Amino acid sequence: MYNTPDAKDKILCSLLYTGIFIPFATLAPIVWIVVANIKKIYLKEFVKYHCFQAVLFNMIIFFLPGLFDLLVSFIGNILEVFIVFAQSLNLPEEIQGFIISSESLLNLLNQFKALILQIYSIFIKVLTFYAIVWTARGKFTYIPPISQAVNQLLR
Repeated sequence: MYNTPDAKDKILCSLLYTGIFIPFATLAPIVWIVVANIKKIYLKEFVKYHCFQAVLFNMIIFFLPGLFDLLVSFIGNILEVFIVFAQSLNLPEEIQGFIISSESLLNLLNQFKALILQIYSIFIKVLTFYAIVWTARGKFTYIPPISQAVNQLLR
């Protein structure tokens, strides 16, 4: 069948997901799509799907840690303002003892951020391995929000 992926398509598409392991591999799907459009090469549905999914997947895995870092910094700044405000009030010493210092708060937030980023790193590696293996087998991988967006793009 014309639209069935051959071994070359399977291997090349599975390599598109290696952006987390190989530098500059994140640009490969974009280059592949642009070259195919310039040369008027027909891309099989399997190849289009995995090119678009790899682009979105690579964008998300590189932007989410930065967004998470920004969110934790924002929350830390807000909590630090509340702590400084609470410490500026002349509260009884019994209540002052319950107020955490801003240094220990920032330390706790940094530890939390490091833990979440380690879990995220492991999750992304497992998800990348899943995408590589299933694509090499000639299957359409399903990564819930990303695959839904790709399906909407390809309709």
